[in-house]
Amino acid sequence: TNAYDEVNNLIESYYSAKLSGEISDFEPLVSDLSTIDIDYLHIQYDLVTDFSNFTCYTKNGIDEIAYVVYIAYDSKIVTIDTPVPALDRLTLVYADDGSGRLLINTVAEQSDTVTAYLSEISTHADVKEMYQRETKRFEDAINSDPELRQLYNRLDTEGAN
Repeated sequence: TNAYDEVNNLIESYYSAKLSGEISDFEPLVSDLSTIDIDYLHIQYDLVTDFSNFTCYTKNGIDEIAYVVYIAYDSKIVTIDTPVPALDRLTLVYADDGSGRLLINTVAEQSDTVTAYLSEISTHADVKEMYQRETKRFEDAINSDPELRQLYNRLDTEGAN
């Protein structure tokens, strides 16, 4: 948990770049800039005004993956008082320029070995606990704020259509 400052800083910078919506902000952070769809990010994060309270759970990677990082964080949604807990999983790779810098892995294709490893670690007890804890935090937030619940239900319905 929050074991590597370099990982924590990279993650926070990446989420800041998502909010900025500027492709140049992603350039020093990702392995493949061509996979960043700025138009999609503008749509996806249109209602989000801030990300905060990051907790990075870092596991060693395999093959080309340096680390697997589970990120628990809160999103601030415009007009909603209650922060929305979320959990993401990202993989990190080392820059191929020999600098030893870590980057968010944005390459769409992964080896079968990496895919199998990601599936395997999702069954680890600590990862399952983390998912349960963050799911409970999310459910508690939804249940505590009628405006957030209404927004979530609307987005969930629209997403299903």
